[in-house]
Amino acid sequence: MENSHQPPLRWQCTWHAGPDAGAVHTFGPGSHVLGRAAHATLTADDPALAPHHAVLEVGPDGRGTLTQLAGGPPIRVDGAAMNGGGDGPVELAAGAWLEVGTSLLRLQRGGEPLADGAVHLHCGAVVRSARAVSQWTPQLAVTPDPPGPGDERAGGLLPALAGVAASGVLALVLRQPTFILFGLLGAVVAIASWGAQRIAFARRHRRALAAHQCAVQAARDADARARVAFRAHHEQKVPTVVTALGVAHHRGDRLWARRLDHGDATLAALGLGDVAWPLPDDRATHSQPPVAGMAIAVDLRAGSRLAVRGPQARGVARSLLMQLATSCGPADVRIVIVTAQPTAWASLRDLPHLTLPDESSAVIDETGLATVLAEWEGHRGQLVVVTDDPALLAVRTSPLRRLLADTSAHALIAVLPTDATVPHICTAALTTTDGPTAQWVADTSDTASPQCIRVAALGERSATRTTAALRGLVDPEDPLSMATNMPRALSLVDLHGGALADAEAILHTWATVGRDPAPRALVGMAVDGAVDIDLVRDGPHGLIAGTTGAGKSELLRTLVVGMAANARPEHLTFVLIDYKGGATFDACAALPHVVGVITDLDEHLADRALRSLHAELRRREALLRAHGAADLPALRATDPQVVLPRLVVVIDEFAALVSEQPTFLHALVGVAQRGRSLGVHLLLATQRPQGVISDDVRANTNLRLALRLQDAADALDVAGTADAAHLPRSVPGRAVLRLGADEHVTFQTAHCTQHADGDESPLQLLVGAIVEAARQTDEPAPVGPWQPPLPAMLHPSEVPHGALGLIDDPDQQRIRPLHRDSDEGHLLIAGSAGSGATSTLCTLAAHTLATTSDHVYVLDAHGTNEFDGLAQHPRCGAVIRIRERERVARLLHRLRARSGDPAATSPRIVLVIDGLDTARRALDHPSTMDEYDVLHDLLTTADANAVTIIAAVEHTAAVSAAFIARCADRWVLHLHDPHDGAALGAHAANVPPAQPGRVYLATCGLTAQLVRPGEPLHQQQPITDPLAPPAPRIDTVPPIVIASSLAPGTHHDGTTALSIGVDVTTGRTHVLRVHLGEHVLVVGGARTGRTTALAHLAAQWRRLHPAGWVGALTLRRGGPLDALPPADLHDLCQLPHGRPALLIVDDADRVDDADGRLAALAAGGRVCLFAAGKPDALRLSYGHWTGVVRR
Repeated sequence: MENSHQPPLRWQCTWHAGPDAGAVHTFGPGSHVLGRAAHATLTADDPALAPHHAVLEVGPDGRGTLTQLAGGPPIRVDGAAMNGGGDGPVELAAGAWLEVGTSLLRLQRGGEPLADGAVHLHCGAVVRSARAVSQWTPQLAVTPDPPGPGDERAGGLLPALAGVAASGVLALVLRQPTFILFGLLGAVVAIASWGAQRIAFARRHRRALAAHQCAVQAARDADARARVAFRAHHEQKVPTVVTALGVAHHRGDRLWARRLDHGDATLAALGLGDVAWPLPDDRATHSQPPVAGMAIAVDLRAGSRLAVRGPQARGVARSLLMQLATSCGPADVRIVIVTAQPTAWASLRDLPHLTLPDESSAVIDETGLATVLAEWEGHRGQLVVVTDDPALLAVRTSPLRRLLADTSAHALIAVLPTDATVPHICTAALTTTDGPTAQWVADTSDTASPQCIRVAALGERSATRTTAALRGLVDPEDPLSMATNMPRALSLVDLHGGALADAEAILHTWATVGRDPAPRALVGMAVDGAVDIDLVRDGPHGLIAGTTGAGKSELLRTLVVGMAANARPEHLTFVLIDYKGGATFDACAALPHVVGVITDLDEHLADRALRSLHAELRRREALLRAHGAADLPALRATDPQVVLPRLVVVIDEFAALVSEQPTFLHALVGVAQRGRSLGVHLLLATQRPQGVISDDVRANTNLRLALRLQDAADALDVAGTADAAHLPRSVPGRAVLRLGADEHVTFQTAHCTQHADGDESPLQLLVGAIVEAARQTDEPAPVGPWQPPLPAMLHPSEVPHGALGLIDDPDQQRIRPLHRDSDEGHLLIAGSAGSGATSTLCTLAAHTLATTSDHVYVLDAHGTNEFDGLAQHPRCGAVIRIRERERVARLLHRLRARSGDPAATSPRIVLVIDGLDTARRALDHPSTMDEYDVLHDLLTTADANAVTIIAAVEHTAAVSAAFIARCADRWVLHLHDPHDGAALGAHAANVPPAQPGRVYLATCGLTAQLVRPGEPLHQQQPITDPLAPPAPRIDTVPPIVIASSLAPGTHHDGTTALSIGVDVTTGRTHVLRVHLGEHVLVVGGARTGRTTALAHLAAQWRRLHPAGWVGALTLRRGGPLDALPPADLHDLCQLPHGRPALLIVDDADRVDDADGRLAALAAGGRVCLFAAGKPDALRLSYGHWTGVVRR
């Protein structure tokens, strides 16, 4: 904008109406483009304008002409349309009105001041000018009635005529002509009198008409003067967007001059239109034309409800708000915009009337309405609520509807789309269009005759410029203004005076802090100076709370790095626990003071950390007791050589940690109670204080610091005041520090991770300086409260000889080797597929072979090849797959026999079962029920001194509780369902992650890491006698058994023991014991070997009874029985008593006994009868002689 006092040759263009009203342009001689283009001299954001709509020429003499360029909509000059440039240039008169596009502008010569004077500012505060409220009483000049027609009295001539008529009658009757003369004389006198009277009447009427004309003109002049006065009064009373922008940019003395006690304080102009002439009550019947081209006012007083809809609704709302923002100060009017589209109102967000006490903006969504109202609770002025979301007005329970429930409080401007209906709570409505006009209904209860007006909207660019002109102004009468020096943002660099300490400065600080430096750090800036936190002075323990985005993590980093810069690692150490994922302390982890970092990704370390902390407390207590010191300062004073640094445990997301580790809270309270004198400090930080801050935690945390919180109850719980619930969302890092029961400090915390110009962040710079300073001191790294975590992979060379792995023992703050011998009893290992259970068994089996003289047998239910390397070891009796039913049966029966033999204790047998649950399911079948029962007996009754079982399962539910109870050790690897570990005594939280070799020792509650699977431990130098006997092998029975490989038969006391083959179960020779007179029946189908079996039995019997009688009865020749003499039943019946006799009958089902001799021999008890036949035929042979043999 330009100064309004311009040379006479200059012109001024004012945009009074349209989508971008309010702009004022001044220009001098030359050519000036009027259009939408940004470089045009006379420009406005009017979509109906062409970029180059017209050219306005100002001559050297100041005369102006307007030429419309082709293509644009016609321009109307003072109501007359130009024909697209075809009419040529049009000379412009001063004060001409131009209708261009949808805008209305006025061209005037020279410049008119937009403000009477400049407002006085004092340090940014507006000193209001006194304002006289414009008063005007409408006076209506009374126009007299026009004079009526003259009073023509006909009575003057009638008597004369009557006298003439009477005299004529008398003259005729009396025959006296004289009477006619007298009549005529009277008539002449009467006519003369009548004429004179008419002349007088006409003269008086002319004078009355002249007087009436003078009165009419006087009334017209008075009316014109009244209208001028009314227009001036109306312009003073109703601000327009033109005057608003002028006052804002020129800082005119009308800025914020209106107060709520002024009757016109909240008036604003919608646009231009006709205003009815205000008539006095006693003249209401007079008809007067309205005043045209006046500002159409709307009163946004408390209780008003205005709806603006259509394409220009938001622009009209901007115009109304800008008029209010220049007329009234924030002490009188506050504005809140409730919207789901904050960017659409960005041009107004920095207005002082929308600025909250925390200097954020009141352009909010519905959820922030309660917060804004709470912050403006002490405001006594007018609140104007603007919303562009009609849904908020439709829901009765919405916060906005509840706010507007009191119709006498607050004003509402509802910005609605074209197709939206006017909410019923609105008492006035303006409907805009794409054109220049709009329909205005001042009272929605009477919509019969809406008024057509020209709207005066405000464009976004104009609003942004005007807002910038008002930004930073302070209303000294606004009780909510914050006169504070507290910064909205504070860098760690600024907190330290503009420069961070380098390594040399840090070394100097470490050297000058003394023997017992306080754990102290600068953390922020308050109104009266810097704020620091000292855990000894303010603690020893602290609680920090802040919702997401409040700056809690930045504060923790600032605390940690600040304390580290003030004390060397031998005086101060940190344990950093972050349950948000580990990002909070990434940069701080490089500090030499940090002795441990735990994240929520390492959930299995939580229990380890607690146990280590308790162990650290016990160690510190013992150290203080040994030196006779009451606390850490006393120890450092009496014996400075003792290195015992303060330990600060910082826990971010404390609530998440407590939810995942329910016992953590109670244990942490114990640490806090005991750590007060031991130099152990806790800093607990959380987003959600509710439910996790117990009375014990509250009693042990003297230091309380609250950043922004969502709930006032949380703020009261943490800091003892609800101020933290009202801290600005737009100012992260604002915090409330509780120094005492009734003493609180609000301050701005320093941020340390924001980069400047691509350089390293202040945190990185300071951490680097501290690391360099520690390197120059050449001091050993501080010892943490726990040992380093177990490695993910462990090579056998990294453990002592004979150890299976390493055990993490946090209670003793050490890591020790894992040893296990077979004499420790049974071992059950639970682990899901892929957890390393098979590899663990392989390692244990190899370890047993390498370190003991025990015999090892492996039952592999999974069918892997990981145990194949063990099968070559001489003391590994077998590696058997579960599908090898024969070997499985032999193994189980052998082990049961060994377990039931009390004398068989050396060497011990170690049974390794991979997939015990799978093995039980595989054997749970009618065909293998015997083996299933044997396995069950081994699991429940086997003596561990004779048979030690090492088994692995995937699902603990498939293992009997009896076996679990008999297991001396129970190891838990990773389980897909962590709750499966409960059967073995492992809580779900203790189940290791999916890391091969990581095992939880349930019997002692410790975690271990086994050596890398697959290492050939069995090839190491054994520590037992290398001459130990090998383990008996368990091989399969060959398909063909050589008779000579069997043990020879025997005969003793009338009982003949015949070797008939190999026992599949035991692998030994199976003996058939036959007493004298007993029979043997061999059954089988064709070509099953029953004839061969008879021949084998007969051959052995003949060797054992050389004096006995042997005979064969067979229907076939050419078989193995041909070597036997044919049987003679007659001779057989004649044998003397006492001589052994054997009768061989092949195909007994086909041999008939017609005379009954065979039946008699079978029943006689003197002859052993070995018969063979088909089972079906023998079973169906009713009354056959073989029935005696079968019995």
